Amino acid sequence: MSSLPTYRYQPLESASTVRILVLHPAEDFAAPIRVRIVHADQEALLFGETETQGYEAVSYCWGDPTPTHSIICDDAFTRGVTRNVDTMLRYLRRAGRPRRIWVDALCLNQQDLEEKTEQVRRMGRVYQCAMKVHVWLGETDKADPEVRLFAGLRAIAALRLHPTEEYEPVLDILGRVFGGNYEAYIDSFFSRKWFSRRWIVQECALNHQVVVRCGRHKILWAWFKRGVFLLDRARVRFCQEARDALSMVMSFDSPTMNAATLSKLLWSFHASECSLPEDRIFSLLGLAQD
Repeated sequence: MSSLPTYRYQPLESASTVRILVLHPAEDFAAPIRVRIVHADQEALLFGETETQGYEAVSYCWGDPTPTHSIICDDAFTRGVTRNVDTMLRYLRRAGRPRRIWVDALCLNQQDLEEKTEQVRRMGRVYQCAMKVHVWLGETDKADPEVRLFAGLRAIAALRLHPTEEYEPVLDILGRVFGGNYEAYIDSFFSRKWFSRRWIVQECALNHQVVVRCGRHKILWAWFKRGVFLLDRARVRFCQEARDALSMVMSFDSPTMNAATLSKLLWSFHASECSLPEDRIFSLLGLAQD
């Protein structure tokens, strides 16, 4: 792979053109990652109802920006990627058929600031038009107790509790899943960097088919959000980072946010993080109603 030349991006044909990453299949998890980068008109993708027409978007945290791994592009070039992107692509890769996805690290020409700025302005549309959004929280292993939180959230979300009822069943489930130290595990899980990113607001709120993934484990966003809501109602104690993350998750799809102006959104999410000053605006533009 190291003998291949570095991939060079072709300019986009128009402001409405986006790049889509075609992730080639592989049965072996450790097999080299092979992709094809294609151009597509974003408005045409609105009508993409099948996997060969549409695409899926990914919401994730870059982590260390240093490119430490390589992928093969168009069977002729190589492209450096971060460790987190490499791991994420391996978990998203299918065994038998390609997957069309949008990943900012690869679908945006990071060296072309003019193009990148224009594409970032349209980021909300990218996530809104996607057939599905994958939330990538990072890798984990079978022994990681945080993985049990997925099973716990599914069980909690399935509870049929009347608003006036007590929430002991929530605590009972947490006790069975984690034992007596569930608060530490919940704090650790919700302290992951993804939950502090401002970009996640529009990346999740603008799409109705969202899946939360942690390694090979996944849960539908609707179940995840309901589980978080019941955790909050059960008055489970959290650290401040986890509390902020829970508040952000529960704010998605709220009536006030659906009708919010940009200034209101900026105030509501002032504590969330962005790596660039201009992203504090761009990350919320897709949601603003003014």
